Amino acid sequence: MSENKHTDDIEEQSGTVSRRTMLKATAAGGAVAATAGTASGQEDEVLRTYELIGRRDGWEGVSPSEIEGVTNPTLDMVPDETFEVVWENGDGIPHNFSIENEHGQTQVSTDLMGTEGETQSVTFTATSSFTEYFCQPHPQDMRGSIRIVDSLEGGGAAGGTLAVTIQNEQGEGVNATVTVDGTDKEVSPDSPTAQFLLSNGEYTVSVDPSDYYPTASQAVTIDGADAEVTITVASESGAYIHPSSQTSSGTVTVDSATLPEGGYVSVLAPTNFTNFDDGSGGEDPTNRELESFFGKTVFGASEYLGEGTHENVEIELNGGFDATARLVFMAHTDSGTEESLEWASSLGEQDVPYTFSGPNPVARDAVIEYVEPTPTPTPTSTATPTEEPTDEPTDTPTETGTTSTDSPGFGGLSALAGVGAGAAAAARRLAKGDDPEAEEE
Repeated sequence: MSENKHTDDIEEQSGTVSRRTMLKATAAGGAVAATAGTASGQEDEVLRTYELIGRRDGWEGVSPSEIEGVTNPTLDMVPDETFEVVWENGDGIPHNFSIENEHGQTQVSTDLMGTEGETQSVTFTATSSFTEYFCQPHPQDMRGSIRIVDSLEGGGAAGGTLAVTIQNEQGEGVNATVTVDGTDKEVSPDSPTAQFLLSNGEYTVSVDPSDYYPTASQAVTIDGADAEVTITVASESGAYIHPSSQTSSGTVTVDSATLPEGGYVSVLAPTNFTNFDDGSGGEDPTNRELESFFGKTVFGASEYLGEGTHENVEIELNGGFDATARLVFMAHTDSGTEESLEWASSLGEQDVPYTFSGPNPVARDAVIEYVEPTPTPTPTSTATPTEEPTDEPTDTPTETGTTSTDSPGFGGLSALAGVGAGAAAAARRLAKGDDPEAEEE
């Protein structure tokens, strides 16, 4: 790109320079050649220049106009023609621009650039094997498709980009290998979509999950346009279980459990986890991988759950759970004779697990952080204070007649103990029939 061309492209707009033309003007000093293996094409005429802004959350299209404002836009390229990509660092985080082929091999790559507002350009000769462009430090979010076309002036596309998304019946991404036309690509829960650049024709998409799901396949047709397909991998038994990482001092909760014919959910201590060092020389209980099948050390099991889906299933753990661990949750059928889980007691003969495919059980793991139970406070007894006797004078009751000390209402003389000594003496005299006035006469 000549210096005069950059100068001519700069247009003053109310005292400012547009971002599109600024990218072209400032990239002249930052040109980067393509990596070895792809001719740089810098002495050939550039068929098209693409302008992008690179940010952590994706590439933003600037020009030509059909990609302006588009996140991770598809870039059309003609084989054996020279193209230029000019991009600006939009957030001050180190990024670079790279292109890979259908086998995942990097064909074009620039140096990292980490200054916000800095620009860089790269010139290269396109090949029919180009499939995607990306940022090497952020290959998931900053990734877009390259579409190989016959020409840029209305020519028909040689094919299209096929986007394949893999999920389970709950809409969650899974770990799997997706194969189309002999090319393998990996998908995961965080990045469930793989993209393939294909010529026109019919293809079979094959899915090989690594999370105990069965394999799946689907036929697709590419006819000069991009296409999307979503393939759902399902449990053969129709059972699912979804625990979440949580804290517990004795009880855990399963978010949901689907048991087509009823059964139980068990919580197991995995005996085949590989433990990884956390960098300090000690074991990291939150960093483990399941290598093979599960042991039969059962920490607890749910009560019988009927047919269908159950939410927030609580399971009480036994005393063996006393440290943070990644525990396994497993869905069981109800093939035993008791209304409780008999899988461990029958050595795996009864209440066998539901399966995803073949012998692989419906099981999920989650980190359960152990917390000490809060002790129940012991009630503190408070002594009742003893009332001090008082010497307050007691009113003498008015005598209304003769009263027998043997009357049941008083219970003898003891019933008069609280009325004062004088009143008691008067009562005795009345009981004997004495007349005080007569004595005085």
